[in-house]
Amino acid sequence: MIGHEPTRQFLATTGLPRVVLFLGPASVGKWTLAEQLRRDLDIDRSTVVRVRSLTMDAARELTSLALTHGPRLIIIRLDGASDAAMNVLLKALEEADGGNRFILIASGHVLTTLMSRAQLHFFGLLSADQVKEILIERRFNPVEAERLAKASGGQVRTALALADNVDAKVVVLSALRCITERDADSLDNLAAKWTDDHTTLMARLCREAISRRWALFSEAEVDGLGRKLPLRILTALRADVRPRLVVRASLMSVLRGVA
Repeated sequence: MIGHEPTRQFLATTGLPRVVLFLGPASVGKWTLAEQLRRDLDIDRSTVVRVRSLTMDAARELTSLALTHGPRLIIIRLDGASDAAMNVLLKALEEADGGNRFILIASGHVLTTLMSRAQLHFFGLLSADQVKEILIERRFNPVEAERLAKASGGQVRTALALADNVDAKVVVLSALRCITERDADSLDNLAAKWTDDHTTLMARLCREAISRRWALFSEAEVDGLGRKLPLRILTALRADVRPRLVVRASLMSVLRGVA
């Protein structure tokens, strides 16, 4: 359990308390640890209840379920839950059969009364090395894993999302090439496939080029791009420009201004 081995060892050794709360940023391994603890403690898969979104209806169903005979392991994600739904869950915790165990998972707001019923374990962002190790376990090659890990901000989901942006990178790098080569026709053709994701990715490329802190992109990919042009592009990518017009209007204006 990369990054959270001490918590895993503690809970696997002492056993799960009646209610435990994993609190910390999204996509750092809280749900994964809950599943790992189920295996460590040899809890039968058929007795596990997973609630990935605590709606009001789900909270009411849990109240009914928790009153019945255990033992069950109930894993609940609280993100996005209303205070009303958490209050219903609180009632379930108070009245639940003693054989049931609850693992609550949250990255944001949790009712104070709910927190007071739980043993708290705080989670932080993962290090780049830890994210890299997780990606290698998922069969990424070490070079790509390192690049994605540096750009992930300590969250595995971000690294995986960046990995899925391969096609978007091709479009963005093509647009950059059109600008540097003053190829207005090809740049205009890219407008049909340009989206918000491309705008975000182009801004990321420009920031990396300006700072020379390469993470998602590399200097080789942009062929020695200086700082002046990325700054002009970054200025042109205004938030009020609709995605399909970014290439057609903003980037075209940059191209026209290139000496």
